[in-house]
Amino acid sequence: MYINNNFTFYFCSFQSKNATNVARYRLIKYISIDKTFSFNSNKTMFARVSFYPTLFYNVLMERITARRWYDRIDDNVILGALPFRSMASDLIKNENVKAVVSMNEDYELWLFSNNSEKWKEHNVEFLQLATTDIFESPCQNKLQTGVQFINRFLPKSSCISSLSHENANDTPGTVYVHCKAGRTRSATLVGCYLMHRNGWSPERAVEHMKNCRPHILLHRKQWEALRLYHNENVKPNLNNKNAM
Repeated sequence: MYINNNFTFYFCSFQSKNATNVARYRLIKYISIDKTFSFNSNKTMFARVSFYPTLFYNVLMERITARRWYDRIDDNVILGALPFRSMASDLIKNENVKAVVSMNEDYELWLFSNNSEKWKEHNVEFLQLATTDIFESPCQNKLQTGVQFINRFLPKSSCISSLSHENANDTPGTVYVHCKAGRTRSATLVGCYLMHRNGWSPERAVEHMKNCRPHILLHRKQWEALRLYHNENVKPNLNNKNAM
């Protein structure tokens, strides 16, 4: 009887401790998830609140400094800030813009810029790869999708050979790639395009962009995204060419 009672005591004690540990684990997990959710919510809120003040700051800087609203990176790509609706006709007429890639979230477009339906009225193709401003870098899937989209508007003689040529545009033209200021999110995508098209390193791609648009600004996350894209999409093609 003593043995049974002792066994029962230890068994119940074990169950109690185990239940406590499970409860503690669940509580810690809940707190961790809650903190992550709160942090992400704060990031999104800060990006939204700061959008219009920083947009107007960009307008001011374009007027009082040497900054331009957009800059041509090569024959087929322009890197720029948010294209206002009033700019659409000039971009099409003067820059031969056939497509637009926006890295903006929906709320950044609705007041001043065109969305997909509005660009369609101008016969301009539109791709939105929404990425939170300030805190985030475009994910690899978005970067690959963006480069593939740009490739469709390159002349057939200079298309990126390792990418699919399906749905290629019959008439090559310029792709306008933008975010809010044309400095970070959109520069990350254009950097990936330059690396893939030219076989460049991340450093060379960024140097070229800075020569064209000196005020681009890439942080640690954007550099990591560029290097990862280079390792996964550019370097293998270079190795294959060298092997041949």
